[in-house]
Amino acid sequence: MTQYLKTKKEVVILEEIKRWIQYVLNVPSDHFNGLPPCPYAMSAWVNNDVKIIFGSRDDVLKVCDEWETQESSIVIVVIDETQKELSGWCEEQNDDLAHENLTLMSFVPDDAIDTGQPEEEMTNWEPLTEEEYSMVFVQELTDLETASAHLMSKGYYKNCTEQFMKYVNTRAERATHAFEEENDEEEVSNEASNEKACYEKEAQQEEVIYGKKEEARFVREHSCKTETHQGGQRRKDAETGKQGSADEQSV
Repeated sequence: MTQYLKTKKEVVILEEIKRWIQYVLNVPSDHFNGLPPCPYAMSAWVNNDVKIIFGSRDDVLKVCDEWETQESSIVIVVIDETQKELSGWCEEQNDDLAHENLTLMSFVPDDAIDTGQPEEEMTNWEPLTEEEYSMVFVQELTDLETASAHLMSKGYYKNCTEQFMKYVNTRAERATHAFEEENDEEEVSNEASNEKACYEKEAQQEEVIYGKKEEARFVREHSCKTETHQGGQRRKDAETGKQGSADEQSV
């Protein structure tokens, strides 16, 4: 895990996130058919596949813009704001980020989507700070959808609320739509490439054909001139012959 810590507050929040993953996200629950609320969180943390930074919405967008340079599969941006508008902002960004195969998942105090998990399971741990903050998880959309499909096969969602399932299905539809648009764009690009290749091939064929036509025209013209000359000579010879016969007869 990579993190950049500047203040004591950040050190405390980092430790608190670790405890939250360990004592909430990693604890099996009957509500999720015996699986933890987030079955992959602890392994990602232990394998140093999580990066935590402290910043703002602008930093979230910067992470997305520079995603190709990221070494971690998950980046958590801790934001010092708790406005509920943050969740809506993340969903708005997700519509565009889906085309980049990225997605944002927000955790805002008092604005979490209700999964139906019993409250006592989510609060059975001791926070380390009373200061509130929000988190935005950044990760690849295909990774999240692959994990979601696996969890679906394990019965993970069978007890979840309608609200949460709507959220999950919307994310899946967004991924599908982005994938279809990407395929359409690829098809258009391929069609354009094919048209260009076809045009260039036709141009080459026309060049060859044109060259042959020019050669044929030259041969025909030369042949015609030769035949005309030869025909003229034959007529001249014939006329000379006729004149010779007439002279002989007159004698």
